[in-house]
Amino acid sequence: MADLGVLVVHLQEHYRHDLVHPSGTCKQGYRAMHHVLKTAVAHEVPIVLSEQKAFGKTLHEITKDITYVVSTVDVWNAFAGEPEPSFGKANRLIIMGFNKYVCVHATAEGALRRGYHLVTAEDLLFHATMNDIVRYTRQDREERARLDAFYRENTRIYKTADELIEVEFRGH
Repeated sequence: MADLGVLVVHLQEHYRHDLVHPSGTCKQGYRAMHHVLKTAVAHEVPIVLSEQKAFGKTLHEITKDITYVVSTVDVWNAFAGEPEPSFGKANRLIIMGFNKYVCVHATAEGALRRGYHLVTAEDLLFHATMNDIVRYTRQDREERARLDAFYRENTRIYKTADELIEVEFRGH
C-alpha cells in the first residue's frame, strides 16, 4: 500500500461541541474514522494528524489503539507549514476531519497542488454547527454549494467509510 496515506484534519477536543456529522450523530463518524485508521494500521499505511497545538490532541474516540501515526503537524492547513507532512511514496490520500468547508478544504487544495489524488467518504467529513455560523445567508449557502462541487470534482467520494475501505484496500 505504498501509494496510500491517511490525513486526519483537526478532530480535536476543542472543536468537539462544534462538530456536526452527516448521520446526525458524531459517534457514528468517530467509529467510521477509527475503522479507517485501524485498517490503515493493518496495512502499514502512513497516518498523519493535523492538529493545532493550542487546541489539544485528536479525539481519543478516533485514535484509540492507533499506533502507526507517522507524524503530527501543527498547522491549520497541513500543507501550509514547514515541514510538510510526509506520506512516503503515497500518491493517494484518504482525507478526513473537521471543518469540511474550511480546514479540510484548504488542506485538500494544498494536497491537490502537490499532486496527491484525494479519497474520502461522506461519513469521514464533519462540518460546523449552525450555532458556529454567525449568519446563514444565501451567500453562505452558495459558498457551501461551491465547496461541495470542489469535493465532487477533485475527490473520489464514497458514500461510507466501509465502502472506501472495501475498494481502496482491496487485495492488500
